[in-house]
Amino acid sequence: MKYPCFVFWIFFVTISPCSAQRDHDQDIQDSVIGWWSNNRFDHLKPQTDATGKKKEVIVNDMIKWMKASYTPVGGLGTSSRYINNKGYGVNFLVWNVSHDKMWTEPNGNFKPIPEENTKFAIAANQLFGAFPISFINTGNEFYFVIQPDGYAETSQTLDNRKGADPRIHPNAYKYITRVNDWSTVYLAPDNKLPWISVSKGELLQKAEEGLQKVLADKRKEVASQWPDNKKKQDEALDYFEKNDITRYRKNIQELKRRYANSLK
Repeated sequence: MKYPCFVFWIFFVTISPCSAQRDHDQDIQDSVIGWWSNNRFDHLKPQTDATGKKKEVIVNDMIKWMKASYTPVGGLGTSSRYINNKGYGVNFLVWNVSHDKMWTEPNGNFKPIPEENTKFAIAANQLFGAFPISFINTGNEFYFVIQPDGYAETSQTLDNRKGADPRIHPNAYKYITRVNDWSTVYLAPDNKLPWISVSKGELLQKAEEGLQKVLADKRKEVASQWPDNKKKQDEALDYFEKNDITRYRKNIQELKRRYANSLK
């Protein structure tokens, strides 16, 4: 698949293992607790460049949107903004809480119990359950593979999913959803994702062209390993080209032959 330049938002939820609530805290389960006023988990520095500032406005709006539409019940909500080269967004957590003095502020308010939480997030320009094919990607084209709907890496994930809504929740039905190792709701213009499924032929052709990038990266690597030894650099590069690159190229040609009738 390749991914044109196109902004879209993703909302995903993952449930992390949480220990059971204690008996004397049963009342907490149905209590509206809300969002923690402490920003301890948010470490985003103010952005200085124009693009970063625009992204910072967006992640701030994500928090406003979430807090306006959802109030944590049975747990204490926190948020953590991030902006990186893979995307930007907000990681939300709803933490287990307790009336135990160990887990309350001096004024009696709750604070998070470490490692006991439910995770969910909103992100822009980021795919969950997807893996980039880095050596063929360029500034204009982004190729990746993505886990299909219904995929689960382990049988335990499948077992935990039994009885769950395969479309996540009725509130999400009007949007595009995908359940694999993540549960994801895609918010895209006109409900159309900016993904294009590519043919085997295109993928293999791009892979063959990408070997030049692999070789260039290796050239930089050996230059940094032996900056003052040109002979050592040439030997390492020659070995890599004659062995690894030759093997990669041979595998690509074999796949082209194997799928000759279905390359398109």
